[in-house]
Amino acid sequence: MRILATNNFSNKLYNYTDNSVKDKILTLFKQIEESKSLLNLINQSNLTLENVYVYKIQDYRLFFTLEKDDVLFVDIIKKESQKINLSIKNPNYNTHINPKFNTSINPNYNTSINPQYNTSINPQYNTAINPNYNTSINPQYNTSINPQYNTTINPQYNNSINPKYNSSINPSMNPSFNGLFIFDLNDVFDYYIIQANDTIFLIYDLNNELISFGVKRETGYSIFNFKTSTYSSFLSSDGQNGFNHFDLTGNWIGYVK
Repeated sequence: MRILATNNFSNKLYNYTDNSVKDKILTLFKQIEESKSLLNLINQSNLTLENVYVYKIQDYRLFFTLEKDDVLFVDIIKKESQKINLSIKNPNYNTHINPKFNTSINPNYNTSINPQYNTSINPQYNTAINPNYNTSINPQYNTSINPQYNTTINPQYNNSINPKYNSSINPSMNPSFNGLFIFDLNDVFDYYIIQANDTIFLIYDLNNELISFGVKRETGYSIFNFKTSTYSSFLSSDGQNGFNHFDLTGNWIGYVK
């Protein structure tokens, strides 16, 4: 068997990888080269995309593909560097995206994005944005936005929007998180959002566990439980690049910024 590596992989391996892990990777390379079969390597790896595998060594993830008898290593990522609580995109470290410090994104101070003061963004007063009155945005009546009926918008059936198979939307494998945070009414965040495509976003907790997902509809998103695809809540635009979070009865329970 022959080992190949991209310039990106080689650069990270020799310049940014801990020495103890580097030694284990080089040992792995030797084992692969001396092996007559790749079956053992495949069995110890996870398939993420078509012909893209991930091999774990401590906190590192090695991405590789198979080309006949060649193993091409394309990338290496240290998992701990992607934990959301260490990210510069975390409101605990970046006050610009923290509503406790930036009042312009805090509906408790900015009444224009507060549905208790701005009735145009409050589904209890504006029935056009209330799924209980507008059936076109209610997945219980509009099956095109209901993942229990439309499998193309259901991560359990569509691998391209499932982070177990698409590493580009998996925060444990892709450090380039660029999404929004979900806050409760006390300005505390427990979840963040990663856009899977133009229609779907994924909602993770701070342990990078996928909890639920959103399906785009007019003026917002319908939120579904990831495991059961149960319709649980909805988001409506606040008119300023964010959303307000409502339960199914239209009660305001949080916001997204």
